Amino acid sequence: MSSEDDKTPANCATAPIESAPVESTRYGSRSGSSLSQVQVDTGKLSRRGMRKALILIALGLLSFALPVIEFDPPMQGQKYWSVLDISQQQQAETGKSHDTGISFNFPAMFASMMVIPFEWVYAFYGTLILYAVTTLVLPFRKLLVGISLTGMALLVVPFRGIIGMLRLLETSAFQSNRGGDLRMVWLLFGVEFAILAVVAWTDTGIP
Repeated sequence: MSSEDDKTPANCATAPIESAPVESTRYGSRSGSSLSQVQVDTGKLSRRGMRKALILIALGLLSFALPVIEFDPPMQGQKYWSVLDISQQQQAETGKSHDTGISFNFPAMFASMMVIPFEWVYAFYGTLILYAVTTLVLPFRKLLVGISLTGMALLVVPFRGIIGMLRLLETSAFQSNRGGDLRMVWLLFGVEFAILAVVAWTDTGIP
């Protein structure tokens, strides 16, 4: 005979385990102690990307006061001048023909085309300032890439298309209407805009 104690029903079923609370985060969801990382591209520069861009822009603007323009022969006994120095000098009347005759002076016209207006240098620095303001106010990556491409396009415009390409092959210097070789300035801005475009294009967009 079985005793009454043996008639006690056994609890075979285990109590249901309550699920851990789910906490929502901006990266995804937090379930218990585990964090599911879901990185969402915001379309904007990350903080790291903004720092890189602003450092590059600062270096580009610093060239405004660096002696990056070469004069051969030297002007006023000085061979290398900065953009700041030249902007304070009187504009040279170079590349202009004083022939008032009616004959077509092809050499004088071609010589004037060989001279780059110095004012284009200001356009480059203005584009850099625009990039800096956009980075701080509207740091959308596609917009910044567009500004970089605009800056690179400005490097080509002063050469006037096919004639400019011929000028690149025929000459070894980019003379401005204020004198001096602008090759180093063109190189600096070309590298600057190219790197800024790469920074904006390859940035993850994650804060």
